[in-house]
Amino acid sequence: MDRVTSSRSEPRSPGLFVGRPLGIPVHLSPSLLILAVVVTAQVAEHPDLVSRSGGARAAVGMAAAALLGVSILLHELGHSAVALAMGIPIRRITLFLFGGIAEITREPDTAAKEFLVSIAGPLVSLIIGAVGVVGVDRASGPEAHVLFGYLAFINLLLGFFNLLPGLPLDGGRVLRAAVWQVGGDRDVATRVAARAGIGLAVLLGAAGLYAVATGDESSLITLLIALFMFGGARSSLAQSAVARRLPSLSLRALARPALSVSADLPLAEALRRAAADDLRLLVVDADGTPSAVLSTAAVDAVPPERRPWVPVGSVSRRLVQGLVLDARLEGEAVLEALRSTPASEYLVVDDAGDVVGVLATRDVVRRLAPQS
Repeated sequence: MDRVTSSRSEPRSPGLFVGRPLGIPVHLSPSLLILAVVVTAQVAEHPDLVSRSGGARAAVGMAAAALLGVSILLHELGHSAVALAMGIPIRRITLFLFGGIAEITREPDTAAKEFLVSIAGPLVSLIIGAVGVVGVDRASGPEAHVLFGYLAFINLLLGFFNLLPGLPLDGGRVLRAAVWQVGGDRDVATRVAARAGIGLAVLLGAAGLYAVATGDESSLITLLIALFMFGGARSSLAQSAVARRLPSLSLRALARPALSVSADLPLAEALRRAAADDLRLLVVDADGTPSAVLSTAAVDAVPPERRPWVPVGSVSRRLVQGLVLDARLEGEAVLEALRSTPASEYLVVDDAGDVVGVLATRDVVRRLAPQS
């Protein structure tokens, strides 16, 4: 299974780095090893290989597993190449147990771009599948026949399955593009495609349960895929809820007034002064120039009994590029700025460079949360 996903936060470690095709970092998740072992074992037992030695069958199985990995990668590169051509950067590609994910740094801004990026991966898979079909017809020898047959099967499955109309599959993004194009509302289109994805996941899960109940233990993978799809569709609904709140996101409105303190002031005293008027702490140099913002994460790590002896400067983060934000930023631009330089606090200034206040990331999260 495959997804093109927008990276909304700094992701977890993706696994083993293997290269940069098209300049995009590619990583292999440890879970991919499970898939490789299963494919190797299954292909090695193919009836056409029964006359071959155990070592030869294992070699064909491993070759099939490698073809699967390459096929998934080419599928993701199909998405990525179209996205790059449209000026949409790709953070990275990760291959894992259920397929692959190409992490785009921002969503396409039109339905047409959404459609083209989404359809590219399945088209690549279907083309590779067609090559496999031709190869099966022309293959000489059982090894080549098995490998071309597997190449055709897995890519046709990958292409057609991903065209099913429900998020998080590519077909769900195609459906979203169509609804977006007709209705003009991307948020509504996302909800339609996500609910379709939930429906598909429920149907797939029911089919898997029935198969397992009738003795087909191999259908457990179907249940896992259904759960993965269900989670992805629910995640898309949650992202849609966040998107509806984006227009209300304004740095000027979210930044809290700042209390300027010197770096050598005891942390306990600085916190006492700030709490009195609900202010954020801003560290300034001797001439009054802002130099750092208090790091909430660092403060939380200091036990209360030690705070009278810890200077503010030791739990503050120096104001480097990316930690000083323009108060005019709104909506998606706010999230882009925070993703570029992850931190717990930022200094917010106006167009003249004067201090507006200090922004806490937790305030942004609170504003976007469903209960806000």
